[in-house]
Order: sequence, then structure tokens, then C-alpha cells
Amino acid sequence: MRLEGLLEESLGGFVCIRGYAPLGDLARISESDPDYQRNLIEEQREEIVHFLENKEYLFFPEVILSYTLKYDFATGVSGINPLRDILDRKKFASNVDGIRFNSTKSGVHKVIVDITESFLKSNTPFFRIDGNHRLSASQEKTTFNDYVTPFCLILFPEGNQSEEYKRVIFHNINSKSVPLTSEENLRLILDEDNIFSDEKLKTQPSFGVEFFLARKLKDSIDLHVLKHIANSFKQVKHNGDEIENKRTVLLKLFKLLLDKEAIEGNDEAINKVHSAIVAVNELYGKYAKLAACHSHALFIAFVYYELHLEKGDYRASFKNWVLYNHMYNVDDISPSNLVSVYDTILESRKRHIFVSMQFSDDTKNHYTAIKNAIDQVNQKHKLDLELKEIRIDEMNKGYSYTISDEILQLINNTGLLIADLTHGNRNVYHELGFLMGLNVGRDLKHNNFILLMKNDPNGKTDAQVGFNIRDFQQIRFNEAIEITARLVESLEVYYKLKPAGNEVEN
Repeated sequence: MRLEGLLEESLGGFVCIRGYAPLGDLARISESDPDYQRNLIEEQREEIVHFLENKEYLFFPEVILSYTLKYDFATGVSGINPLRDILDRKKFASNVDGIRFNSTKSGVHKVIVDITESFLKSNTPFFRIDGNHRLSASQEKTTFNDYVTPFCLILFPEGNQSEEYKRVIFHNINSKSVPLTSEENLRLILDEDNIFSDEKLKTQPSFGVEFFLARKLKDSIDLHVLKHIANSFKQVKHNGDEIENKRTVLLKLFKLLLDKEAIEGNDEAINKVHSAIVAVNELYGKYAKLAACHSHALFIAFVYYELHLEKGDYRASFKNWVLYNHMYNVDDISPSNLVSVYDTILESRKRHIFVSMQFSDDTKNHYTAIKNAIDQVNQKHKLDLELKEIRIDEMNKGYSYTISDEILQLINNTGLLIADLTHGNRNVYHELGFLMGLNVGRDLKHNNFILLMKNDPNGKTDAQVGFNIRDFQQIRFNEAIEITARLVESLEVYYKLKPAGNEVEN
């Protein structure tokens, strides 16, 4: 493989070769140093791939690589000074890795760097100082390999100081420059509708519908009026100053909502999202810790749950989880990751089964039969999130707590309640009634509980069931052993592991 470029000593006396080469070649002959290079973040990788695919605005500054000139003086020719020889336009060939440097004799100092294919089969001679994300993302598609890319190859003399040079240059590139913030970049795009029309924002690969929606909504978000969420649109700098990031937050918000299919990319979505933002502002106004929070990810997640889940007070459930776990203190998380975490928790809760029954000597076998049914469903279907029965008498939280409050909280978060009506226990009816009340308040059907009842030997079973729930289907049994098989079937239908009796499998 061959690289060609112009050689010159730059500021600080560093010897640099600057030229152009295919992006794929630069990726092939270089590698990142894991000690100080950042990992390729998935979200950023996707953005760079998207950027490389869009050729209309495709441009980026040079990729910066480094190479330490290697020479074994014990077996080589005396009088060799690799860096000095290259500067003096002499030929240099490493007797360690075979890399050769040839210079023009006069005029502009042009250098040709030859690297043997045999060496490249198992070695990457150059290290990436800047441009690792671009080079890594370029390997996603073969079409990127031929993109002509500017590069700068810094030559270091062999020795410990070369490692120092590499790290200092990396540090200077990433700390001394002050790049435009995301907000400043977006201002150049979203606020210039005479240059970037709405249609261009919607259709150009560099942008997308989320850019259009963010433009349309940004002027409607008055943070003096929506003061409780104002901090969510601000970023705190290292010196304590705050900068407003309205465009950046709205763009991330619409991207999540579109990715999650919570909205459609039309004008109606703008009004829906604005209404949801107003609702979240009211919620933040009730909790000082939320209003003081600067996490845009948390704010975006609240808007998502305000929009996405039509039935059930899921926003209240998310709010309780955030406050209880102090999630308002978590800054380093993306909106999509935060939503994924809570969705997983929500799904886990749905698979929690609360067992409500009178625990006495003559009902122990009832509970054993229920547990056996749950174990059979777990083993048969190899569920990722296991069904877990919850018995309040077996709960140990590590501290004293109010049992009645804990029971109601567990029922509030559970996915299914199994109530054994045998003996007509008052607590069982209270717990069942509480769940039914939650269903009514959430506009849900009464389809999240299973009722068990042991048959009365005197044929008076119906009379022993509370009047208000006699019409609900119950698993009636004579012996506890009957519970398991019938409950397994009910659980499979409830968790959609098999069709109900009146349904046909596809």
C-alpha cells in the first residue's frame, strides 16, 4: 500500500506528512489506542454512518495518524538517523517493519510511504490520534472505502517520548479547541428557513422529520411561562454558567418519539407534543426536585410516557419510580436508554403475581398448588422475565414497614392478582376491591385477577362468595391438586402464551 503527501515541520517542530487517501485505506493501516481513545458510542456511530451516506454535504477535517520510526541499530547500517534522513530527503527503510520513505530530490518535499501487504496482514503500523470515530464507522459499508479523505501523518522518533507526544497532541486537540455546541450548530440550520426549507429538512438525509418538527415547535416553548421545565432545557457548564439548549432538546425529543412511533411526522404531532410538554411542566411544578433537575433525558422520558401510553396512569408510575430512586440525579444517560430501562422494569412488574389468600394450616396446600402452577409455566415456556408470586408474609425489606401500605403498593405495581376466596377472608376482599378500584380509576377492564374458590361440600358455594363478584368466573375446586392444572391454563392464556378457548392460533 502506498501513501503520498507533502512533508513539512509544523508548529512545535513536529514532522508531518499531509495528503489524501481512500478512507478505507486509512482505516486499514491504523488502529486506536484503547488507553486514551474513546469507545465508539452506538448513537454516534449511527450519526457518522448517516453522515457518510449523504454525499451532498460530506466534508470533514483531516484524520490525524502517527507513526514511530523503527530501526534496529544492532543489525542495521551505522549512521542512520530515521527522522533526520527523511527531513534531508534521503531514503529510509525500516529494518523492523519494512516501511519505506522516499522523498523528491528538489522543490516541494513530497514523500511516498510504502507499506508491504505481507506486513499489513497481521499488523497496523499507524495509531489514530484524531478521527477514530470516522475511521471505525467507515468500515460499516464497503461504499465508504473509496471516499477520498485528507490525512496528517505525524512522524515520531523511536523512544519513550513518542508515547508522550501522541498523548499530548491528543489532549490538545480535544481540550484546547472550542467547537460549536450542538445548539449553535442547530441554530444555523433550524433558524435559517430561507436557506433550509421545511421540505429540505424533511427529505435531506443529513436532517430528517425531527428537524422539521423541532423547528415548528421551538418558538412555542416559552420557558418564562413553562418555568418548571426550564432547567431541562439548560446545560450547566464547568464554570457554573448555564446555556439554553432548546433546539437540541426538542430535536432529541422528536427523534425518540418518532423512533418509538409515539407520534407521526405531521403537523398534528406538533400540537400533541406541545400539550404533553405543558402537562409535564405542571407535573414538575408539584415536585421541587424535578423542577431543579437539568436532565433533558428525564424530561423527554416524561413527555414520551405522557403521549405513548393512552390508558392507565403510567406517568404517575414513572414519576414514583423516578422520585423513589432519585433518578433526577442521573445525568449521564440517553433518553432512549432511560425509557428502555423503565420499560424493562414495567414489563417485569407485569409478570409479578400477587397472591391474596388466608394463610392457615388448611390452605397451605392451596398456596403450594398455586406455586407449582407458576413454576410449571416458567419451565415450560422458558420466560425471559419469570413470573414471580408475591406473598406479603414472606417479604423481608430489611426494615420495619407498614404492612397495609406495602400490600397496596404491591397490588398497584403487580401485573396479576390471584385471590383465593375460600373462607371469605376480609383482607382478601379488601385487596381484590382495591385492585378493582384501581382498574376503574385507570379506565381498565377487570381482567387482571384470577379468582379461586373451594367448593362447599353442602352445595352452598355461591352463597359464600361476595355478592358483588359472584358473576366473575372462578376456578372452583374440590381438592387443592386440581388448582395447578387449571391455573396453568389460565396463566398461559393471560400471558398470551396460548390462545383463549374461543381464539384460533395463527
